[in-house]
Amino acid sequence: MKKPPPIGLLLVVVALGAGAVGFFLGRAGDAPPDRSRAGSERPVVLLADPERGLPTVAVTQDWLAGENGGGPGAAAADAPLGPPPSELVQALRTHAGSERAQQIVAGMIADAALRGGEALPELRTLLESGEDIRFTGFDGRPGGFPSLRVALLAAAEATGDPAAAQLIAEVAATTESPVEVVWSAHLLDRLDALDAKTAQRTLDSLNRKLTPEEFKAMGPVVRQVVPAVAAADPGYAETFLLANLRAPPGQGAHPRLVAPALDGLPIDRARDLVFSTLTTGDVHDRTKRMLAGQAAQRPELGMLQELRRAIETNTMPAPVAGAVAHNAVGGRAFHQMQRDARQALRAGDLDGARELATQFHARIDEAHKTVGAARTAGAQVSRKADTTLQLHRQTLDQLRAEIAREIKRRERAAAEAERRG
Repeated sequence: MKKPPPIGLLLVVVALGAGAVGFFLGRAGDAPPDRSRAGSERPVVLLADPERGLPTVAVTQDWLAGENGGGPGAAAADAPLGPPPSELVQALRTHAGSERAQQIVAGMIADAALRGGEALPELRTLLESGEDIRFTGFDGRPGGFPSLRVALLAAAEATGDPAAAQLIAEVAATTESPVEVVWSAHLLDRLDALDAKTAQRTLDSLNRKLTPEEFKAMGPVVRQVVPAVAAADPGYAETFLLANLRAPPGQGAHPRLVAPALDGLPIDRARDLVFSTLTTGDVHDRTKRMLAGQAAQRPELGMLQELRRAIETNTMPAPVAGAVAHNAVGGRAFHQMQRDARQALRAGDLDGARELATQFHARIDEAHKTVGAARTAGAQVSRKADTTLQLHRQTLDQLRAEIAREIKRRERAAAEAERRG
């Protein structure tokens, strides 16, 4: 099943004339648009992106040209032309350093989503042309795109057409850009079409010295991609992990991209790799802290319990124990259980919500024990850990209160139904 859209687009298309919806993706070689027509006579796409705080805008030729374009398409007409000769590429080139580029891209993706498979040939033509524009105004936050080619891949995914996965996989297999490989893997994962070949190519692309610009361009998706590609090919991911854990400082993959691969491995292999790494002498303590901290965030309570026992038996150095304690308290598992419990409540699954609340409580207890064990072992654990645990307890109390209210609501409804019956 296709995953929800990655960007918070709310879009409405108002057709003010025939042939309008394809405005953003004019085919290469088509006749140029009639610039004598007023922009207000063309179709309008209204879009807003609440995640990025973008306003609702009417996207027309006038708007593409710029706020002070002087006439429909004026600014775009002054931009250098190149393949493919489209209004979209011209406008993006003109506004590549501004927020407007992201708004134009949002319109392009909205259009592709509405047109479906009909847009794919045009997207393929644009991708095969080699045309690219780096959006210098891209800030590395979720909801944006670093370049035209990445945006075109996202537009292909948005069509919802089964053939989109093949197009994206072709780009992943042939591009020399690690950024495009990473984004392709992310989009294929969203389409439930991430295969072992793309997973291997992604890890190979990450297993190198990335520039700050490349790292920034991957920023919105790379933390999700690394566990996903590891799950798609666990054997290759384990090789990637082992090689990088023993790589000299400054070589191999970026340290922030190595540990997340652990999340994609099955629990048994992840446990073996973690504890074999913690007990070996040829791995730097900094690397051990990174890996042990990642392991402490895994959702399986058994992993955290084993890490705590390793602390109690002095199996790991104090700094590593401190990293485990820090991540045990602030890990993603709490937030995931909280979301899952509230989703279960909304779906009417009381038993599921109660079970998640029980798991939440058990993890709080285990995190508390882990913090205590780390301090006993001589690790420096901030007092913020105690505050965070208290906040988790308050969240648990809220969850239990919500469950209790739902139980009472059902009891009242049942009593009312019985009275009426």
